[in-house]
Amino acid sequence: MAFLGKPAYTAITRNRNVGWGRQDVRMTGATIWIVPNPSGRNFGFSLKELVEAYSTLHHAL
Repeated sequence: MAFLGKPAYTAITRNRNVGWGRQDVRMTGATIWIVPNPSGRNFGFSLKELVEAYSTLHHAL
């Protein structure tokens, strides 16, 4: 399960201390990933950083 950005994940889990990438916890057996939101309004990540994050997720699948 991949969350696009941290806000949705933190809203569900109420855990604000999360990093990017694969998480150590599972939800109903599913591996959890948190990746940057690819929205054009997300200025916190460069295109290169977005490609790296999504490539890592893709290769893990």
